[in-house]
Amino acid sequence: MKKTIALVIIGMFVLSLVPFVLADEANATQKQGREEIAAARKAVNESRERVKELREERKEAYQERKDKRSERLEILKEGRQAKRVGKTNESAEKFKSYLLKTAEQWIYELNEIKSKVQATEEFTEQQKSEIISKIDSQISSLNSIKSQIEAAATMEQIKTAAKSLRELRVDSFRKVFSLRVLSARIQGHINRANVLEKRLEVILQKAKEKGIDINAEVTSFKEKITLAEDKNKQSQSKLIQVFDLMKSPSADKEQLKTLMNEVRQLLKEAGSALKDVHNILKSIVIKIKAAEPKSTILEE
Repeated sequence: MKKTIALVIIGMFVLSLVPFVLADEANATQKQGREEIAAARKAVNESRERVKELREERKEAYQERKDKRSERLEILKEGRQAKRVGKTNESAEKFKSYLLKTAEQWIYELNEIKSKVQATEEFTEQQKSEIISKIDSQISSLNSIKSQIEAAATMEQIKTAAKSLRELRVDSFRKVFSLRVLSARIQGHINRANVLEKRLEVILQKAKEKGIDINAEVTSFKEKITLAEDKNKQSQSKLIQVFDLMKSPSADKEQLKTLMNEVRQLLKEAGSALKDVHNILKSIVIKIKAAEPKSTILEE
C-alpha cells in the first residue's frame, strides 16, 4: 500500500504538468489552455484527497490483519497448551479452528487481490483473465481444504489437512499476485511519462530560444524513464520464473525466496526512478519560472 500511495503522488505531479505541455498544440487557444490547467488542478486536488483515503485505508487494513493474526495465534497457543495437559479433544478443536480461520483469511485476501486486478487498467483483458483464473484456482483449492478441515475427526486427519494447506503455498501466491499488480501500475506511470517525454522536447526548444538551459534535466528525465522501464521489465521476467518455480511441490524454498526478494528490489528501484522523474519535472518548472517569472513557455 505504501508503494501504491507513492505512485499516486507521482501520478498527481505528472498529471498537473500534462496541460502545460499539451498547450502547445497548434489549434489550442489560450482559453482552452486555461481550462485544461484548471481541470488539471482540480484533478490534482482530487488525487490529494484520494491519497489521504489510501493512507487511512492502509492503516485500517493493517490493523485488521494484525488483529486477525493475533486471534489465530492465540487459538494456536491455546491448542498447544491443551495438548500439553492431555486435553486431546479440546486441542483438536483449537487446531481445527486455527486452520479454518487461516483458510478463510487467505480466501478473503485473494478476493481482495482479484478486485485489484480487475481494477488495474494497465492489464489487458487477457492478462486479467489469466491472473484471475489462477486466483480462482487457489480459492477453489482453499474451499476444498476447508471442507477437509471441517470433516476432520481425528488428530491425524487434522494434520493431513494442515499439510494440504501448507503445500498450497497461498501466502507465496498472494505476494506474487500483489507484486504483479504493482508492476502493472508502475508500467502505467512509465507509459504516461513516455508520452510526456515527447512533449518535453517542445518545452526544451522554447526554453532554449529564451536562453534557459534545461537540456541536462530533459536528458536526465529520459534516462530515469529508461531505467524505470528496464527495472520493471526485469521484475516481470523474474515473476514468470517465480510462477514456474511454484508449480513444483518440491521447489527450492531458498531459491523462491531469493527470486521474490529480487523482484521486490527491482520494483523498488523502478519506483525510485519514477520519484526522480517527479523531482526532475518539478525542477524544470521551477527553473523556467525562476529565469522568467512571467514566461509562457509552459502555457502557450
